[in-house]
Amino acid sequence: MPLAPSWGMIDAVAEQNRSPGYEKFKARLQLCVQERDWKKFHNPKDLAIAISLEASELLEHFRWKNAEEVSLRTQSHAEDIREEAADIGIYLLELCDVLGVDLVEVMSDSGIVGGGGSREYWLPSPQGEDRLLTCACGYAANAEAI
Repeated sequence: MPLAPSWGMIDAVAEQNRSPGYEKFKARLQLCVQERDWKKFHNPKDLAIAISLEASELLEHFRWKNAEEVSLRTQSHAEDIREEAADIGIYLLELCDVLGVDLVEVMSDSGIVGGGGSREYWLPSPQGEDRLLTCACGYAANAEAI
């Protein structure tokens, strides 16, 4: 039994599914930036700061709240929370565009979905070494998580 589905098949389906909406949105975002003459402000440092500030605005909805209060807050302020999440995503897409990074590609290459690029999301091992196992198909997993 394989450890993961065929990543090539998943990539092909994802590329088919993301292209129309994702690429159209990126083009609309680039046009918006151009029309407003914002490009001069969209450098990596300022975009990273903007992401952090928008994430802080999102966090304001949840600070000092218990699980029940968070649940109520997500219902009563759903539109505000959506807008903050959208702002974070827009700035992240713009940052990736400025850096020449394909966001979907780098997310796919991260350790979280079978890529080998990141150890940040690997499960810690209670004992032994934290090792990455790979198979010929390209799937990789933390040895202790298998």
